[in-house]
Amino acid sequence: MKSVGLAALAGLALCASGACADLIGDAIRLDANGDMGAGSWALPVSALHYNPDSGLWTWRTSDTVEIHNDQGEMIAALSNVNLSFQDDPVISLNFVVTAGAAVTHFTISSAVLGFATGLYTAHASASITTTDNDGNGATSTGQFGTNDTYAAFCNGQLIGTSTQGVTVGGFGSLANSGSIGPANYTASSMQSMWDFTLTPHDSASGTSVYVKTLVPSPGTLGLIGLAGLATARRRR
Repeated sequence: MKSVGLAALAGLALCASGACADLIGDAIRLDANGDMGAGSWALPVSALHYNPDSGLWTWRTSDTVEIHNDQGEMIAALSNVNLSFQDDPVISLNFVVTAGAAVTHFTISSAVLGFATGLYTAHASASITTTDNDGNGATSTGQFGTNDTYAAFCNGQLIGTSTQGVTVGGFGSLANSGSIGPANYTASSMQSMWDFTLTPHDSASGTSVYVKTLVPSPGTLGLIGLAGLATARRRR
C-alpha cells in the first residue's frame, strides 16, 4: 500500500471580522480502496489561502492527484477540488474523483470546523454527477443509509445524509441532488463527508455546502422588534 502526500496536523485558528473558528484535522482527506489496493492523500490546513475581504479560507487543485499501489498502478485520481471554510460557519467541498481499473471505495472528508457554542439552524445541500468514461455504463453507490453519498456531522454526530448515487449508460453523465435540514442544534463544530463506491475507470463529481446560522436569543429578538417599532414611529 502506498500513501501519497499524507499530512497530519493538530489544527488552525481562523479569526476574521471579530469572529474566531478552529480547523481540526486535515483540510481535506481522500481515502480510496478496492481490489487494486488502498491509499490516501491529505491537505494540511496550513495550505489554505486566506482572503481578508471575504473572510474565507480556500484551496483549489492546480494538478490531478493520483494514488498508486506498490506496483505503480493507479488506484484513484482526485482533481478539481474547490474547498472553503468560513467562520460564519460554512463548509463548501467540491471535487472530481476517478476510479482505477477496479470498483473503488472513496471517502472524502473535510476538516472539523469548530466555532463558538450556540443554537444554530443547520442546512446542507449536495449534488453528485456520475460519468461513464469507457462505454459500459457507470454507477456510484452511496455508503450512508440506503445509497446516500453525502453526510453532515454536528459535534461529531451524524445529523443527516442525502444525495443518492446514480447509474448512467455508456458514455453518459447523470446528476442527482439532495438536502439535509433545516433543523436546530446546539453546536460547536461541524464536518462534511462523502462516502461512495464507483465503477472502474469512471468519474464522479461532488458539490456540497453545509451552513449553520446562529439562532438569535429571545432577548436579541426583542431588541430587534423594539428597533423596528422605533423606526416605524419615526417614519410616521
